[in-house]
Amino acid sequence: MKLNKLVIALGLMAAAPAFTKAPAAGGNPPPPWKQGIGTDSATATLHPFSPNFTGAEVKDPPIDKLKVPAGFKIEVWAEGVPEARSLALSDKSTVFVSNRLAKNIYAVIDRGGKREVKTILKGLNSPSGIIFSKGTLFVAERDKITRYDGIEDNLDNPPAPKLVFADTDPTNGPGHFWKYLAMGPDGKLYFNIGSPQNITTPNYIQAAIHRVDPKTGKF
Repeated sequence: MKLNKLVIALGLMAAAPAFTKAPAAGGNPPPPWKQGIGTDSATATLHPFSPNFTGAEVKDPPIDKLKVPAGFKIEVWAEGVPEARSLALSDKSTVFVSNRLAKNIYAVIDRGGKREVKTILKGLNSPSGIIFSKGTLFVAERDKITRYDGIEDNLDNPPAPKLVFADTDPTNGPGHFWKYLAMGPDGKLYFNIGSPQNITTPNYIQAAIHRVDPKTGKF
């Protein structure tokens, strides 16, 4: 598995702070993430960054130094899955693993008590969200949601994807583009479309949770 470092910078401002202003005519505006920052923090060198989950060798995490409650233990469950993001458990105990910034979907299967990792889908567009339901694996990429029917019985030769939903909004570029999936009790897929930036005004479809019928694609 992987260890990652997360640095969070919190800027505390006094009441009624002054904010950075638009540049004079001909000047370059600050990047979107810096717009609206108080003038007292405008020169700060701290800035957001996209984490790069490159992973670690199985021997590297200091598992022996981690403390857990009595009766529990911690161990490396599987290795060889870089950039792991979301998990989905199938009816036959296959664990599907997605990527947020990379391009693959993995399946972890049990082979006589030994776990085997298989790369089953490649070349996807940030396939962050996944969910397994009634024999079908649903995958939410940056720009669409697809379904793979009967995939668990065909891990070595996955079926062709079927389009459920295509995000055709041209403004969904940089920002919080990754999607997550949940299957509701109504049999509909629920998913998010993120805001383009932290402090920009989203359009009518962004910064919202949506629902789509996985059978008809009706949005």
